[in-house]
Amino acid sequence: MKSENKPTLYWFLLKYKDWNFYIASTSKGLVFVGSQKKPFGELSEWAKKRFQGSPLVEDEEKLEPYAVEIIEYLEGKRQTFTVPFDYNGTVFQLAVWNALCEIPYGQTRTYSDIANYINKPAAVRAVGAAIGANPVLITVPCHRVVGKNGALTGYRGGLEMKTKLLDMERQGSSSNDWKRGLPMKSELFYKKPKTILNRGTGFLSGYTHSLNPYTGCSFGCSYCYVRQMPVSLFREGEWGNWIDVKYGAAALLGKELRREKAKGKVTIFMSSSTDPYQPIEHKEKVTRSLLEVMVDDPPDFLLVQTRSPLVSRDIDLLQHLKDRVRVSITIETDSETIRKHFTPEAPPIQARFKALQKLAEAGIPTQVAIAPVLPSGEYFPDKLKPFVNRICIDDYFMGDGSGGKRTKKLGIEKKYAELGLEEWYGPQAYKKVYKRLLNRFLKKQIFISQSGFEP
Repeated sequence: MKSENKPTLYWFLLKYKDWNFYIASTSKGLVFVGSQKKPFGELSEWAKKRFQGSPLVEDEEKLEPYAVEIIEYLEGKRQTFTVPFDYNGTVFQLAVWNALCEIPYGQTRTYSDIANYINKPAAVRAVGAAIGANPVLITVPCHRVVGKNGALTGYRGGLEMKTKLLDMERQGSSSNDWKRGLPMKSELFYKKPKTILNRGTGFLSGYTHSLNPYTGCSFGCSYCYVRQMPVSLFREGEWGNWIDVKYGAAALLGKELRREKAKGKVTIFMSSSTDPYQPIEHKEKVTRSLLEVMVDDPPDFLLVQTRSPLVSRDIDLLQHLKDRVRVSITIETDSETIRKHFTPEAPPIQARFKALQKLAEAGIPTQVAIAPVLPSGEYFPDKLKPFVNRICIDDYFMGDGSGGKRTKKLGIEKKYAELGLEEWYGPQAYKKVYKRLLNRFLKKQIFISQSGFEP
């Protein structure tokens, strides 16, 4: 076949400070990012195998959009890439490369983590081979994959390049603290609890037990009713500024779960006064250890309540629980402006939608908790419809356990006034969202307050 029938490969030698490597694209997107200080031969040999017969044309102008984003990354000004790609691979390779793009800036994953993420836990070696075949270094961040013990393993660009990239990301990742692990302002304590399962009472009277992997929550949402509960009121430091990690929680749960199941039905709400997937869970994995216990000895029902996309990390465990589990993801609004005003430390709305998609694709029973109702757009229900068929609506007046008195003490009404959205604060405000939901969901799919959280 003649070369004119093949896509042209445009290339450019990117130079920035001590960085020096070749990049290439087609007219559709980026196809190659080379190794640090490797000769042109690396690109030409790769092109012969992957784009046989395609002409190689030097064109700095064509590569400029890609070079700009890569340089911004090397400067520490960019953590994700928006440029298009035009790489080709097998279905398996594409699944692995897409998984690499989900590893947050400044973090690492093992080959086993990637295999589990794509639901191929036995394919660790094949995952390694697919990672080795990644044609676009840096932009598809295979440098974030390490050995089981954190050891730096093989990398097409060389271990020196890999080390340099990881060190650069670790130094610059503090600006995305909620992704990284622990906000700088939070003080961490390790405590060994005497008990881990608490009796379900009040709002959670439909459950036999509640389960909290941590005490405290670094999301520190402005409206959180726990701010007005003893666990916060009688503790030094503002809510959100400290976290107790419950070590030994898994062993304790195993013991208590066996005892309670011997007595009868066990239903668990996780969690009632913390977020089980707040940033420190990246590191400590207390919640994951509790799920592992429940996979081996399942309760009759488990509800996992969170606002964190990190819940998708544990899809492999949640799948084992089948219809004994429901994941409830809080999405109070579809507006990032509103989210930042009320919950600036919480995960972005779009990241939660992405987690919803992953859970739906994995077949995990899932609902969205619009709780509490915050100002949202007319098309909020349309954004939810592709991912869930169960919605729970709650507000301060039904859901804070005191008819809204705890919330009133927090001065939340002032936050609405600051935005000129006073009409969204009040015991009737939730009905506006309810009416919008009825345009996209069946009435039986929409639950109000406590009924939506029950087993």
